Amino acid sequence: MRSSFEKITPTPDRSFRCFRRADPAFGYDFHHHPAYELTLIEDSQGQRFVGDHIDNYGPGDLVLMGPNLPHVWVSGSPATAASPAPDDADDPDGALHTAVVIQFERDCFGAAFFDTPELTQVAQMLDASSAGLRFSAETCAAVAGRMASMPTSPPARQMLTLLDVLEDLARRVSDAEPLAGAGFTATLDTSSQRRIDTVCQHIQQRYAETLHQPELAELAGMNPSALSRFFRRVTGRTLTDYINAVRVGAACRLLIETDRPVLDVCFACGFNNVSNFNRRFRRIKGVTPRAYRSRYRI
Repeated sequence: MRSSFEKITPTPDRSFRCFRRADPAFGYDFHHHPAYELTLIEDSQGQRFVGDHIDNYGPGDLVLMGPNLPHVWVSGSPATAASPAPDDADDPDGALHTAVVIQFERDCFGAAFFDTPELTQVAQMLDASSAGLRFSAETCAAVAGRMASMPTSPPARQMLTLLDVLEDLARRVSDAEPLAGAGFTATLDTSSQRRIDTVCQHIQQRYAETLHQPELAELAGMNPSALSRFFRRVTGRTLTDYINAVRVGAACRLLIETDRPVLDVCFACGFNNVSNFNRRFRRIKGVTPRAYRSRYRI
């Protein structure tokens, strides 16, 4: 899928960027940049895309991403978030989706700063973040308060807090889950990026409908077999696997947030029969849809 480049420029009195993002919705803007990024979701839920990894997120989602790793958080269901929405369309009460975002480069405090012996664990964690690292709820709880205070702190305090948070995360990194697969390829030429982006955007908007490979191939300007090979080479997964991951993510939202029967959820998310839905859901989530709903309600 296409990833747009984001230029990151700290203000003159900062070595890195730290800000609180607050928007009526987090839209689909798959992007990458040369900085590390530590993102804490404060109040939002939807689907998170990191490289070829797709999963649901909610408050307390904490992810560290390495340089040039494409990513995006999309609030709500992909079908509604893929297109610009009118103000407050996602929330009639006008509540904002909020996240604390910290972006820093490896040399922001000096060329060899993170290579010092005292920061060996931090350096190893930064290396491991090339695939993205999602930290546990326990780890998030340990650092969330400090991160939340950073956007309004004085510059020197921001720097000290960032180092403190990174050191704490490095000691707990064994609890972190790698996200993007080893086969994911982030760098594409412009033409290839546009083709993949067109296909992925179409899937995001129409996952609840029947999707035909010839139709997707036509959007990409390729024949079906060429698109199949191309998609797998670029994303590290088959086109069918990608579609099922998006559909299962949408199903998870409905299972958690509504009382709709599993059969209704199945058809609402684009699956044509409940046995196929159960099989695909269990392969991705490790449990049946009913067990998934019960786990969250408990």
